Amino acid sequence: MRTVIVIDGIDEASDLREVVVNMILCQLYDRGHPVVATSRPEGVQRADGRLINPELGEFFTILDLECLTKKQQKRAIEAQLSDGNRSKFFDNLEGYSEVFVV
Repeated sequence: MRTVIVIDGIDEASDLREVVVNMILCQLYDRGHPVVATSRPEGVQRADGRLINPELGEFFTILDLECLTKKQQKRAIEAQLSDGNRSKFFDNLEGYSEVFVV
């Protein structure tokens, strides 16, 4: 049996993003460990859009997720509410989102 290492939220590492990315490449991937890493684009890209480490594009498959539809967003939020109960906060927030749709 093989273990897959999952690292979630590289973008949340703030000033340590480059260290984390290089650790994934040098300490995990280069040693043969299968790795799944998640990040918003800014977690693995510089401000100009270039990858923090060019080897990322060479050795990893980079995928972009599609935005959730309004219906999917609503389902995800409702799933997070305890016991499926809607809160007044959610109802108000949902109302505002409908008003400000451009």
